Amino acid sequence: MIRLPFLLLASLLLFYGAYVPEPFHTVTVPFKTENGGSTNESVFLEFHCHTVIYDKHMAIKMELESSEEVALAADKCGRRIFQTSRDTKNATIFFDKDWVSAMLTGIAKTCDVASEYKVDLVFNCDGECSGNLSFSLAEIRTPKLDFTKSYSPNGVLEYNTIGGETPSIASAEIGVLVEAAFLNSRTRLNFEVNYTTDYTLAFEKCGLEYLQLEGHKGHKVHELGWEETKLIRLMATTQCEQDSKDMVNYAMRSWQPGNGTLAFHWKRVHEEMKQHPGNDVTEMVLAIGVPKHHKMKKEERPTQLTHLVSCAIIPVIVVIRYRQFL
Repeated sequence: MIRLPFLLLASLLLFYGAYVPEPFHTVTVPFKTENGGSTNESVFLEFHCHTVIYDKHMAIKMELESSEEVALAADKCGRRIFQTSRDTKNATIFFDKDWVSAMLTGIAKTCDVASEYKVDLVFNCDGECSGNLSFSLAEIRTPKLDFTKSYSPNGVLEYNTIGGETPSIASAEIGVLVEAAFLNSRTRLNFEVNYTTDYTLAFEKCGLEYLQLEGHKGHKVHELGWEETKLIRLMATTQCEQDSKDMVNYAMRSWQPGNGTLAFHWKRVHEEMKQHPGNDVTEMVLAIGVPKHHKMKKEERPTQLTHLVSCAIIPVIVVIRYRQFL
């Protein structure tokens, strides 16, 4: 069932063409820890997800404000979506239609209906801290992925880590590679690592970490499954004030000093990817409850005169019917 607030907002967007913020559009999650440690909260974002799915120029705006630096993590149905790559006091992130669509794709297999739009949050502070995490709506006008642009199907990044927690970070555009693996169960996105010591590779964007890959000294090919591919798709579509493009960060860490390379490859295979939603149907399906909008062609769109005639005919028919019974 489509909720009344969603219909009201959709009407405003349709007739006025501009988003007008309303108080009930903002959901605020307060958090507080007195002696450090972690605290858990939950938030439901059904209205926000429906609105963003309906309008490609709208996005969910997540704002963090904390008295002290805090580590934030978001889980969905027992699975980690993202966590902050470093402790922070303030952050502003945007999740647009592409991000919400990716999050909801195949969700029926991992979540029950009551939890489709529920997000579990974890706040962790070293000492006493308090703050708010708010979710609202915002208009965005960012360029989408340019499918006519020439993206290299293979890339090689070089690393030199000094050891410990200090990462060596390299940036690269992931391009349409993740799109292909996300939409087609017979394609794969692989990450090939050659390193002189044990390592941890983190995938980050806008201060959020979506995925970690671990490996031992030597050569290893990490072939991403459905859940990993979905997380990479979420990362690629994440937007922030300083980065709304397709650039992502690959952070390499090793406890001992080391060096090596990371290469990513896209390839076609005959075997279908396990748990990929495309295996069950002929096209990708969003979660239950997300309305599918059918836009009319311009020539089929009713004019004001058509509406006027329709409104005039209905009362006439009612009056005629009424007089027949007199």
